[in-house]
Amino acid sequence: MPGLAQQGRTSRSLKGAGTRTSGYSKNSEHLAGNYKKQGKYNKAEPLYDSVLAIAEKVLSSKHSDIATTLNNLAGLYIQGSEKAELLYEQVLGIQNQIFRPEHPGTAATLKNLARIYSGQDKNEEAQLLYEQILMICEKVFGSEYPHTAQTAILFSGINRYISSPLNPLSLFTKLKENF
Repeated sequence: MPGLAQQGRTSRSLKGAGTRTSGYSKNSEHLAGNYKKQGKYNKAEPLYDSVLAIAEKVLSSKHSDIATTLNNLAGLYIQGSEKAELLYEQVLGIQNQIFRPEHPGTAATLKNLARIYSGQDKNEEAQLLYEQILMICEKVFGSEYPHTAQTAILFSGINRYISSPLNPLSLFTKLKENF
């Protein structure tokens, strides 16, 4: 990971590079990611916004790079979940147009959105998403895969929270029968 001094040089050099180059976008996205990891969200946000503006000008609105940038930007707003919710829904809209329904990237976005819903006490909506995620994981990875088991635990937890407890193992059996 580059040090702060190197990041400062990168930031200054990007300002003079012009906004029409793909190198600018890639560098800006990487720099924004570094700022995000450091908790410097106020520095990451304008960079992600800049990358998104460029991508929206030169790429199709259905392009996966736009979905990736929106996803990264939404990650900044987890605490301010309304904004994150809108961005994740936008990402999901793009992914539903360009990926097959059981794509792991779609499952990851659904999981992010389910977490937002849980944090907003929209537990029924979160439950539906976790159920969808679990079906994707089961189909793509199989029931023995750790990610599938983790999703089953999350789904069981939300079910328990809204007073419809299910054992994750019985859930797998139920899903296999219906899948």
